[in-house]
Amino acid sequence: MCCDETCAHVDCKKGYKSRGASVHSISEDECCEITCELFSCPGNWSQKPGPVRVGHDQDTCCAPHCALFNCEALGWEPNLAALRRIGNSKAECCKKTCTSWTCPAGYAVPESKLHIELPNDDRCCEQKYCSAFKCGTGWKRNDTAKDDIGRSNEECCIATCSVYECDASAGWANSPSKSHLLGDDAQTCCEPACSNHTCTNAGWVPNKLVQSKPGQTDAVCCLKSCHLHECRESIGWKTKADAAALPADSDATCCLATCKRFSCSAGWVPNQEVSDKVGKSEDECCLKTCEKFACDASNGWLQDPEAVHKVGNNESFCWVTDQSKLSSPGDTDEECKKRVTMWHKEAKGMAPSGFDGRPVNSAVLDEGSITDCQTFCAADPNLLGMGFAGKSCSCYTADLSIPLYATASKIEGDAYIESWQSPQVISDDYTCNDDVANLALNKNVSSNSWSAKSTKEGKISHPTLAVDGKSDRLLSKGWVSACNLKKAQVCSSGEAEGCQEDLHDWQPEEDKPYLEIDMGRLVKVNHLKATNFEDLDSRTREWSLQSSLTGKTFRKILHGNATSHATWDEAIPAGSVGRYFRFVLEMPRGGKMCQGLIELELHGHDNCVSKNGPALVKKPDIDDVPGNTDETCCEPADCQAWPRKLIEAKDGCERVPINDDCNGMYEKSRLPDGSNAFRRCAYSYAAGQVFGCGSLDKSQLTCSR
Repeated sequence: MCCDETCAHVDCKKGYKSRGASVHSISEDECCEITCELFSCPGNWSQKPGPVRVGHDQDTCCAPHCALFNCEALGWEPNLAALRRIGNSKAECCKKTCTSWTCPAGYAVPESKLHIELPNDDRCCEQKYCSAFKCGTGWKRNDTAKDDIGRSNEECCIATCSVYECDASAGWANSPSKSHLLGDDAQTCCEPACSNHTCTNAGWVPNKLVQSKPGQTDAVCCLKSCHLHECRESIGWKTKADAAALPADSDATCCLATCKRFSCSAGWVPNQEVSDKVGKSEDECCLKTCEKFACDASNGWLQDPEAVHKVGNNESFCWVTDQSKLSSPGDTDEECKKRVTMWHKEAKGMAPSGFDGRPVNSAVLDEGSITDCQTFCAADPNLLGMGFAGKSCSCYTADLSIPLYATASKIEGDAYIESWQSPQVISDDYTCNDDVANLALNKNVSSNSWSAKSTKEGKISHPTLAVDGKSDRLLSKGWVSACNLKKAQVCSSGEAEGCQEDLHDWQPEEDKPYLEIDMGRLVKVNHLKATNFEDLDSRTREWSLQSSLTGKTFRKILHGNATSHATWDEAIPAGSVGRYFRFVLEMPRGGKMCQGLIELELHGHDNCVSKNGPALVKKPDIDDVPGNTDETCCEPADCQAWPRKLIEAKDGCERVPINDDCNGMYEKSRLPDGSNAFRRCAYSYAAGQVFGCGSLDKSQLTCSR
């Protein structure tokens, strides 16, 4: 007879229990069950007592400690000795004390007996008297009740007004000034509330935030409304009609912002025609510049870096032609793509040349291209026009008022250049190729050349401007004629007999020849350097350098002597700031020779190069600071340049903020006569301009820095 084996023949591992002979199997997985022996109970839990149970979870294997039982909820105290023991009942975990005992009428459990065990009336209760009671907040001790039985505020104390609740519905409000008074009625403890007050000043409205507060004046209970607020159009605000009844006194709430206040983002510029219109977006307040315009390269247009900040939205205004189309057939502007934003077509007969009819300057370029020719002519700020054919590049000017000088480093004899006093014909007919042959640079003239009162008495090279970031650099360079100008004559040859009496508009200073320089902005010069002084009349000559801020009154800042073949480098110890400079060369007595040249170099620094506007002056000690904007280099010339409206201020010395629209500050102080003086503490710049706010009566402000 054959028999099946059962789990009774299987030895289970530690922590497992055999299922016994009732299960026919010899597999350990089928025969063995996991027990609680291998389960770890969490904190404040322990293994349940008794035989090992089959299972592997907290509910099956673990029992809670008394630490988890809430004795206080039952009016008992925890039994500290039982906290680590297994337990889940009042009997197992708690002990009864006087805390839960109820005393008979007229008695109470004092604080000193709360934790006594085995409670009863004798152990827990004492008769209660007001003398032992501590009054709560808002109550004062009632000395007449100290021997009375009692253990409450009502039995032992007297209420103050701080615990009295005034009836807001009846128009009363709790008064902080009465909170210390003894009382429990409205007449003693309350004041009329703002809800009972009617604003009397015109344009004032109730302040909803203080209706439940005590008060009976407009200053306490009311606010100015927008009806009284002045929206200042000078800084970009307009009256908001539907806001008249609003309780507010600020531009943001009472007014509508116009485009004058809107800051256009990159690629947009303010539209001045709508500056007084209400608006708050680029579409309403700004004009797109070429920066926002996408060039169609497939149609022959390329971006012009010089035009990105100009207003425009079409190729002909914003972009230059594709150079590959220059040889395409056509005889109209549209076909030839002649319009170039940086260089424009000069009208026929309006491009001056040299005095002999030839171009002002010309060169044969190794790798000839229209771009190379533009670059060549743009090197001299006086030369604004160019013509290009093959590899030949010629330069002209479109400004007839500018004296023209060649870019050669030295000009001798009569080979100087003069400006035309009338238009000169360059070509008789306009053809498609004229967009290459006759172009003029469309830019403002900013000449830093040494330029004399006449085009003949000073022969000047175009300026060499070093842009090396150093504070002391070459500002300008030029050649000065060393002729004998005893009678202020302009010499056209190397002999005195060849001098002419035609002085044009040049007026010598005390019969001394001089050369005047307009730097175009304020600069500080450090030293004057002269080289290549070649004078056939070798006697000593005196020279001087003069400066002027306005070009009217000059002061001497350097003086020295020079002889033939001399080189000098004269420092200006303290430096000199000016816009206009004159170099004066005196003549030796009896001198006759006219031939000779002096090469001059003016050194200094002009890091802050912005021209000063009528309301701006250069900041003190700013010359060595890098920068080329009004914001960096300049400040308002006086406190009235951008006036601001002061808010009402208290007496004394304090910093007074202007308003929400201006982050500038004034510092207020008292003068000996009792009046207020205000000092501007800061400026605020927006888009390179001082941000102006409001208006200011001059009588209210004493300006100083």
